[in-house]
Amino acid sequence: MHGVAIIGCGQISDLHAAAYSGGDAARIVALCDPDRQGAEAKRQRWGVPEAGVYTDYREVLERDDVDI
Repeated sequence: MHGVAIIGCGQISDLHAAAYSGGDAARIVALCDPDRQGAEAKRQRWGVPEAGVYTDYREVLERDDVDI
């Protein structure tokens, strides 16, 4: 299982999230966007409540469970 971080939660991120959901190969573990509330809304919409939400991409890159 690969851990996925989505950096930038604008419109196109919905397509990225859809590509990673529903399979056994990857799971979304982190979301990053300057608009924290927007990223939290996407976390809820995508059904990944365990994913971390960040406003600084450098914090995401420090995680040891991010592969993609």
